[in-house]
Amino acid sequence: MNNGNALLALFLCGAVAIGVVACSDHDQVRSSVVMCESAVQHIKKCCGSPPRVSCEYAYNVPILYCDPDCKPTEVEPEFSEAASTCILAKSCVEITGIGACSPASDTTAASGKILAGLGCDR
Repeated sequence: MNNGNALLALFLCGAVAIGVVACSDHDQVRSSVVMCESAVQHIKKCCGSPPRVSCEYAYNVPILYCDPDCKPTEVEPEFSEAASTCILAKSCVEITGIGACSPASDTTAASGKILAGLGCDR
């Protein structure tokens, strides 16, 4: 590889790396993520196993091959900070009493059942 090609390759790699960093956020130390994970751990303490709830946060802006209607995507934790605070205030008797320990078919069903059953969906 000659010097010109090496510089071009280095520039392109740098541009891609900067673009990925600038256009994507997977910050798992956000307060909403930490609160959700705390609520999940509280339920796990009561039930013996964690519920099928996602506490992931992600924000992506497509930068390549994007048509004019292309929109950013954002994924929030299934338990909001308010819902997590509500869950953390509940006793294990309340959590087990609504059937939160029985498995759900998917994460949306699990989080919805827990939030509605505990009155934390308001």
